[in-house]
Amino acid sequence: MDVLVNQGLFVAVVNGETVGSLRVIEDGANRNRVVKGERVYIQNFSVHKSFRRRGYGSELLAFVLEWYQRQGILEVTLAVESQNDIAKALYEKMEFQQIRECKDSRQNITYELLLHKYGKKVL
Repeated sequence: MDVLVNQGLFVAVVNGETVGSLRVIEDGANRNRVVKGERVYIQNFSVHKSFRRRGYGSELLAFVLEWYQRQGILEVTLAVESQNDIAKALYEKMEFQQIRECKDSRQNITYELLLHKYGKKVL
């Protein structure tokens, strides 16, 4: 799998086909999720249906976590729907921990805000 990177957009490609993508917000107004130079926020993480359950999501997420660790980022956050057990299992495997629950009353959906803290820097 190759990963193409362009300004916070990470695209996973296998044999010329896009299998998944992930966008990262590196700087923004929402200070709970993004802190310049310290914390980034993952949004819009997806793997195409025909490529799921093959490890591409894990590989892409691991690439992104290592990418930001090498840049000195201390924390990575993301939100996941509380009922998305498959995604939550992946994030748990990657050592994300729940910070709090959030509710979107407009869509009647509950999310969990998750945090990944780096244990040590990669040199």
